[in-house]
Amino acid sequence: MKGAAPNASGLTVSATAGDAPAGWDHDVLEAGGTTFHSSAMGAAAIARGQEAWYLRVQRDGQTVALAVGAGIRSRTRILRRPRKLLELQTMPLLTGEGGATLAQAVSAIRVFARSEGFGQVHLSSYADVRPEETPTLEAAGLTLAPRLEFRVPLAADFEATLAGMSVGHRRNIRSALTTAFEFI
Repeated sequence: MKGAAPNASGLTVSATAGDAPAGWDHDVLEAGGTTFHSSAMGAAAIARGQEAWYLRVQRDGQTVALAVGAGIRSRTRILRRPRKLLELQTMPLLTGEGGATLAQAVSAIRVFARSEGFGQVHLSSYADVRPEETPTLEAAGLTLAPRLEFRVPLAADFEATLAGMSVGHRRNIRSALTTAFEFI
């Protein structure tokens, strides 16, 4: 377990590289996290040949935020040594304890990343729509980059879905509906 000195708001980061610490997924579930905060993200990073980092942002020993990152070494830096990059696929998960803001948690992660020799931190916002946080993150020194994102509705209306099925499938589905079977 590694850690960094407190940032200006008194937050510290304790980090574990490699496998997830015991109870990580339980803590994420308790705080209302997503897959992007779970040990599955760390396992995916390891499967891609990256180093998994489990970050616990704390104030006075109390966990205020959780995040999973991937340590990546850049490969193409002509005439320069490779740079270490810490990539988080989503914003840190605030636990609701200790009254920390997202900007404070991100600032603490930046301090930690510098202390570990990372040259850059990338934060993505998958599964995390919080446009109201944008001004505070910019004030915390983050550069926000626009991203092209498509949201494709996958659910067609019921009749259109049935029309694309064979007669046998339609009959089986209608039969299930008449017997009070519920599709989720």
